[in-house]
Amino acid sequence: MNLLAGFHGILTSVISLRGGSLLKPWTHHVFGGNHLEPRPEVLLEHLQRQGFDVSGHFRGDGRGWFSVELTCTSSPAPLSMNRYLADEDGIRAELNSWAAYVETITSEREAAPLMQRLINARQIYVIEQPFQAIEAGEAVDFGSSLCRFLAETTEGIYYANGRGFFAPDGRMLIDDGI
Repeated sequence: MNLLAGFHGILTSVISLRGGSLLKPWTHHVFGGNHLEPRPEVLLEHLQRQGFDVSGHFRGDGRGWFSVELTCTSSPAPLSMNRYLADEDGIRAELNSWAAYVETITSEREAAPLMQRLINARQIYVIEQPFQAIEAGEAVDFGSSLCRFLAETTEGIYYANGRGFFAPDGRMLIDDGI
C-alpha cells in the first residue's frame, strides 16, 4: 500500500481554506524505531487515562494489528490508523522518500540524524482524522496524544502535517514550514 504519492503527497496534504479549516484529512505519521506493537488494550487505556472517552475496532493478522478505527466522544468523526511494517512491499522506498524530503527542508547538519532515523524505522503508523474532526480542538489533542504515545512506545518520532517532525515528548525537531 502506498503511504504517499511522493513529494506531491507530502506537500499537498495540507491545503488551507478560508478560516483555517483543512481540506484534506489531518494526517500524522509515527516512525517507530523498534518492532514493539502496543497491545490494543494498552493503547486504549493510555488514551482513557489522558481523559478521552475512546473505543477502538482493531483488525490484524499473524503479524499483529494493522488497522484501527478509534472513536472518541469529543470528536464528530472517527480517527483511522494504519500500521505498516518496514519490510512490507513499498514501505522501504517510502521511508527513503521521507528522508529525501527532510533533506530539502533543513540544513545538512540538522537533517542527517533525522534522515537516519527515518531510513532505519521499523514500522510506520499513519493516522488520519477527517477534516470535520479538526474543528474541535479536543480532537486534535486526541490525535497528538496518540502520536506521542506511539513515538514513545516505539522509540520513534512523529511528523505532524504542516508543522514538522517531533520527538516523543512533543519537542519540535524540525519545522517543515508548510
